[in-house]
Amino acid sequence: MHFKTFLKTCEVDDPMEFDFINDAKSDSRFPDVRTLAALTSYLYHRGAPYQAIEAAEQLWQKYDESRKPQLLV
Repeated sequence: MHFKTFLKTCEVDDPMEFDFINDAKSDSRFPDVRTLAALTSYLYHRGAPYQAIEAAEQLWQKYDESRKPQLLV
């Protein structure tokens, strides 16, 4: 799953993460990034506020966790 797809399907409680997801969905130029570095670079170049970048990093961590294989116990 790609990050853009993850943003469409993830559930969040944090208001900043929620705002970031809404902003990303409404940004027609939001890239389908493959790395956290590419995501933060895009946000810096777009002049995103610190809070948005922090929310993006938190969401990337959730995205990264979702890609790890789940062990069945």
